[in-house]
Amino acid sequence: MVTEAHETSARGAKTGPQGAVLGKNRVSPPNRAFVRVATASRLMAGHWKKTGENLRGSSVLGCGRWRSYGADPNIAEIEIPHEGTPRMLGHFACRASWSCDHCARARVSQTRSWLRAALMPAMTVAGLTGGLLTFTLAHSYADDWSEVVARLFDAFTLFDRRMSKWYRRVGCLGKLKALEAPVGAHGLHPHLHVLMTYRADVDPADLVEMEAAMAAAWSKAVAEVGGHANAYGFDFKPNCVNDYAAKLETSHELASHGTKKARGAGRLLAQLLDRAALGDAKAGAEWLRAQTALGGRKRFHAGALPKKLGIPSPSEWEDEEREAELDAERAERPEPARITYPQVHHLKATGTTGRAGLAAILRSARSADPARVLRMVAALCAEVDRNDTRAGVIQRFADWPDDFWQRIVDEAGARVLRPDEVPAYIEAKARGYVSRGVGVVDPDVSEAETDGISVPEATFAGSVLRASPTVFAPDKQGCP
Repeated sequence: MVTEAHETSARGAKTGPQGAVLGKNRVSPPNRAFVRVATASRLMAGHWKKTGENLRGSSVLGCGRWRSYGADPNIAEIEIPHEGTPRMLGHFACRASWSCDHCARARVSQTRSWLRAALMPAMTVAGLTGGLLTFTLAHSYADDWSEVVARLFDAFTLFDRRMSKWYRRVGCLGKLKALEAPVGAHGLHPHLHVLMTYRADVDPADLVEMEAAMAAAWSKAVAEVGGHANAYGFDFKPNCVNDYAAKLETSHELASHGTKKARGAGRLLAQLLDRAALGDAKAGAEWLRAQTALGGRKRFHAGALPKKLGIPSPSEWEDEEREAELDAERAERPEPARITYPQVHHLKATGTTGRAGLAAILRSARSADPARVLRMVAALCAEVDRNDTRAGVIQRFADWPDDFWQRIVDEAGARVLRPDEVPAYIEAKARGYVSRGVGVVDPDVSEAETDGISVPEATFAGSVLRASPTVFAPDKQGCP
């Protein structure tokens, strides 16, 4: 629950339990997308530590933190354009459309551009128009959310198969499916928005007849998969791309992020992250529950429609005209400023145990002042060190002494490693360490390990490590 007991900073901004200052305007804080990414990373890491379950979309932990393949692995780099927002350069983008707010925004923007600049013009050339269909089914908060999502897709598969004759009759060339899933009082509310193409000259009477057939087919399909479709379970808006206003509305309905509010008291997944960042444990649990249900489901799917129309797919789409305009604008502007600092400090400063470090670093970079950025990174790292000191544990690979890596490799040669030791072993092998042979281990440590760490603390590699299942697994990736 969110209470007024949250700490308030000197500037009047409330600080959540993780220390993330969201500013006075908590509805739209600076770098809100990266505050949400930090919250999602913390929730994902906490879930993995608690359950050992690796949820789909957990790569959000590395978004903007890890270096991309081929980039210099030793530096973190920020690019600050003359006009625009600072961004990490040469860093990994997870492209997780459900768990990562930053990548979801980019994916939705790309799809909306594809709809307006590629699909709808191609439909006009082909003599097609479209109808917007919405599919959902009844559900409750106590239901298994994964089962609700599975029923929705199973029912749509049955519906799609049974409507094939009608598709041929009206000249349907293909469909674009868009999945949305806000959370409300009745739990996860998954629903499909489907843009169905058909000939522009279809008789309106046929559309009326087809709508009745679709409504009946949907109710039947939902019942067959064990669900129930009420009066709101199906909707059809014909000819929804016939004029400019209709095209804009359709594009917004199919591809929106953050601008389209959930119905009633429901919240979008990103809004759940906002609540979780302020300490709302229920919102965090609901977000994780939704990730479990949605993992692996595509947010957008166009099937063979782009190929039939001779256009790129949504994921391949690049608006060449818009890019040319942007290139021309960039050519007239000064070169963007770039700030670099050690990647090991970046990993430490943007970890999952402190505040939203990446958002804070990018906010400090707006001034294009390297000294200010470096002070922010240093302050975040110092905060991590203070937290580690209080916990009495060396948590990060970057802080472990050199002889630790040799010791963990030697341990692997002497016995079977525990699962929580594997990340450190993998990192040691990546650093080029090899075992010196069976039995070359510290006797004291070996005895403690043989006893299953039955003592409160065990000395390992000259450092005091807290006896817990996560001694060698500081976070999901074994990174800060």
